[in-house]
Amino acid sequence: MTRPFVLLFKEPIVLCLSMYTAIVYGTLYLFFTAFPIVFQTTRGWSSGVGGLAFLGVGLGMLIGTALAPVNNKIYLRATRKSPTGRAPPEARLPMAMLGGALLPSAIFWFAFTSTPSVHWIVPILAGVPFGCGMLLVFSSIINYLIDCYLMYAASALAANTVLRSLLGAVFPLFSTYMYQNLGNAWASALVAFLSLACAPMPFLFYRYGAKIRARSKFSPNMPPAPPAPVAATASTSTENASKVAQPDSDSALEPEYAADAGLEEEQARQAELAKRKAGDQIV
Repeated sequence: MTRPFVLLFKEPIVLCLSMYTAIVYGTLYLFFTAFPIVFQTTRGWSSGVGGLAFLGVGLGMLIGTALAPVNNKIYLRATRKSPTGRAPPEARLPMAMLGGALLPSAIFWFAFTSTPSVHWIVPILAGVPFGCGMLLVFSSIINYLIDCYLMYAASALAANTVLRSLLGAVFPLFSTYMYQNLGNAWASALVAFLSLACAPMPFLFYRYGAKIRARSKFSPNMPPAPPAPVAATASTSTENASKVAQPDSDSALEPEYAADAGLEEEQARQAELAKRKAGDQIV
C-alpha cells in the first residue's frame, strides 16, 4: 500500500512524469468548464450546439490513435539497434516529445482565438492538436513507466493515477472563477504556460533517463538477451541433413528385389503352417 507513495516521492521519473500527466489531465477537465464558457456564455450557443465544440478534441484523439503504428516502428527500430536485443525504456518517449510540443501550442491557439471576433471554427480546430498531443503524452509516459519499473510497474502506475486523478478533480473547482477574473484568453494561457513548463520533461528523460534509472533501487537493470543457440541449431540441421541423405532401407530396395523378398516371406509362412498341421495330425 505504501510503495506507490514511496515511488512518487523518491523516484524523480515517477514524480515528474506523474505531475506532467496530472497537469494534462487536469487541463482536459478544465476544458469541460472552459468550453461552455467560451462557446455558450460568450458566443451565445445553446447547450446542444456547444457540446459539438468537443469534436475537435475527439478528432485529435483519433489522429493520435492512428499514429500508434509509427510509435511501434520507432520502438522496433530501437530494438534492432540495441546490442542486448531489448530497446531501452527511453525508446518510448519520442511520441511524448511530439505531444509535449503540440499541447502548449494548442492551448495558446485556443486561448487567443476564443474571443467572439474570431470565427468559431478556429478555437474548435485548436482542439485537434490538443487531443492528439494528450493521447501521445499519456500513452508514451505510461509505457515508459512500465518499462522502467517492470515488477514495480503497478505501483508506479498507481502513483501516477493518484496524482492525475487528484488534479483532474481539483482543476474544475476553480476554473469558473479563473475564467471570470482573468478572461477567456489569459485563463487559458495560464494553463498553456503550465503545459509549456512540462514540455521539456520527455526530452530530459530521453537524454538522462538511463543514468537516473541506474541509481534507482526500484528500476531493475535489464539482463542482456540470451544468445541464439547456434551450435544446437547447427547440429540439428546436420542431423536432419543426414536423415535426408540416408534413405530408409525398405524404400531403397528396387521394386523387383522387394517383390522377391515378399514372396520368400510368404513361402516361409506357408511352410510353417504345413508343419503345424502335420504335427496336429500325428498327435
